[in-house]
Amino acid sequence: MVGDIITKIDNVELNKMSDLRKYIYTKNPGDKVILMVSRKGKNFGIEIELGKK
Repeated sequence: MVGDIITKIDNVELNKMSDLRKYIYTKNPGDKVILMVSRKGKNFGIEIELGKK
């Protein structure tokens, strides 16, 4: 959603967008990851399955 901030992926803290890209590149299509998201001051987790580029 517009305005969401991804703070962690699989419990790995993200400080910049390149941290997310580096982590994703270690994964394969079909792998599942958990994103921790901050939306309007509330934090929650979302499990997603990675697709092909």
